[in-house]
Amino acid sequence: MSRRTLEAGKSILIVVLVLIAALLILKTPIYKEMTGEDLTQSLHRLTVPAVTRSTLTSDQSSPVPSVIVIGTGHARYAVRYDDRTVGRVYDELHPLLGDVLRAAEAPRTVSESEWLTALSGSNIYLLYPGRVPLDALSDWLGSDGAPPASLPGSVRCLLLCPDADGALLLYYPDESTGEYCVCRTSPALTGRLETLYPNYPENGALFAYETNLPLAPATVLLPEPPACPVLTAASVDLTDDTLSDLLTALSFNPRTKATYSTEEGRVVVEGASVLRIAESGLVTYDSGQEDRLSFPGNASDADRIGYARQLAARTVGAHCGDATLYLMDAVTDDKGGYVIRFGYCLDGLPILPEGADCAACFRLTEDRVDTCTLCYRSYTRTDTLFRLLPEAQAAAAMQVLGEDGAPLTPGYAGSGPSLEPSWLVL
Repeated sequence: MSRRTLEAGKSILIVVLVLIAALLILKTPIYKEMTGEDLTQSLHRLTVPAVTRSTLTSDQSSPVPSVIVIGTGHARYAVRYDDRTVGRVYDELHPLLGDVLRAAEAPRTVSESEWLTALSGSNIYLLYPGRVPLDALSDWLGSDGAPPASLPGSVRCLLLCPDADGALLLYYPDESTGEYCVCRTSPALTGRLETLYPNYPENGALFAYETNLPLAPATVLLPEPPACPVLTAASVDLTDDTLSDLLTALSFNPRTKATYSTEEGRVVVEGASVLRIAESGLVTYDSGQEDRLSFPGNASDADRIGYARQLAARTVGAHCGDATLYLMDAVTDDKGGYVIRFGYCLDGLPILPEGADCAACFRLTEDRVDTCTLCYRSYTRTDTLFRLLPEAQAAAAMQVLGEDGAPLTPGYAGSGPSLEPSWLVL
């Protein structure tokens, strides 16, 4: 063995011994006393991937309608509560919608009668399962590099229709104010709207205002009421892999020993942050004003909703079976926090989880998630289809209950392992 080889071997051995010594020091109480932190926690924080907009595609963030209607003024085509068919139609429509949102001028308020007149003509109508901030929708669907339109309010439905002078108009009821609004957009977009009509043959769709039914005027009716699958519902066992996924998603050490049990369930404490995990599948997180879950301070509404959606997808969304997540709403509360809620749904039909009003709720302040609540549930589609009552009978029942004129939505609610679809008023 040459002297050079011998010296190289000694150098390698010294490096290995230094690394072992460093690891031994870091595993002792001395390191924790000096830094206030376990090594495993430090390493975990270095390896948890940051949730950034660059890792989230627009398709994952942008809400998809549950109902789409395309009308020529003489006949209508509608599709509703069918993820595959609605998604196929929306794939063709959303580039036009994105350009309409980008080109929209400042809105003006209009009367309900003008809104109904616009519904009766040639148009495209979209109904979302939740309330979507318009500025965020503009950001998600807009062209790369183009600044998003700053449109106020939140919407559940949008209507695109040409004006008498050829300009394309965007109508919507503002969910935050209750007012009907309209924006003018570019006349160049009207031709793109008209090219879509031949692709969708009439299938008997009507709006409720064209009938004598005491329903919300824009309720979409088809000759047959929806036939939806019966679901099985189950709780999610928050142990082993599921618990590890939860801790990792919320930037906790998945191998932490800083836990203890209470009558309500398990509590995880790391730094000032506290995670409470109930046996029922209800999880609450309090940051303790730590920046454990943080994002850029100048983030747009679309960015903040996208950030929260990724957290929801990595937690409750990863264990919800055949269900998916949808944006219920995103509003500023009376203390200045931005509250974002996601719900469970199947084929655009909302599922109300037993014991909670949503699947996930995040409260964001400044540049971090301050608190969140997660309700773990799993839903499985069965082969049994259940046809809902015709809308006329549901409307009659609502009149008896004093709910006439309310918007009807098919969905799932109730307790037990089996859930049948029913008409809901949301």
